[in-house]
Amino acid sequence: MKLLSGPTTRRQQWLGFVLSPVAWTVYFVVVYVLNEAACRLPLLPPAAFFPLATLFTVLTLGLIGLAAWWAWRALREGDGAGNGRFLGLSGLFMCGLFVVMTTAVWVAALVLLPC
Repeated sequence: MKLLSGPTTRRQQWLGFVLSPVAWTVYFVVVYVLNEAACRLPLLPPAAFFPLATLFTVLTLGLIGLAAWWAWRALREGDGAGNGRFLGLSGLFMCGLFVVMTTAVWVAALVLLPC
């Protein structure tokens, strides 16, 4: 797969930096809308909320893992002037933060009732 091999491009460095907050934001909105749909719409029963939230959690953690991979490679392959290393280190820190935030939203979906 070309995205995971070869030298890190500038686009991959930026994706390692930006992908985790974007993925978490989309995840948070989707889970919030699913929660409201389970409460207010007859199309989605409340019992189906948690499996869907878990599916989106796994997908989001996968995207954050991909971002962490790109950030790690950017940190490793950065030149001596610091180009790419800052994006890599910042991206790794943000990936760790958004893994914790994604897990916190999932635990809230596990513990709290949707309605």
